[in-house]
Amino acid sequence: MGIGIGILFTLLFINSFSAPDLSPLEIETRARAMGMIYEDEIKAISDN
Repeated sequence: MGIGIGILFTLLFINSFSAPDLSPLEIETRARAMGMIYEDEIKAISDN
């Protein structure tokens, strides 16, 4: 009984602090602000 109540309280606690739903555009905007770049945006330099 005690473990079940603990699990229930834990689930309620975690759900109350869940992250807001973000659209893919918002995710990409935040990632780019942190320095994310796509592979095709990098110029490759070859020694040939």
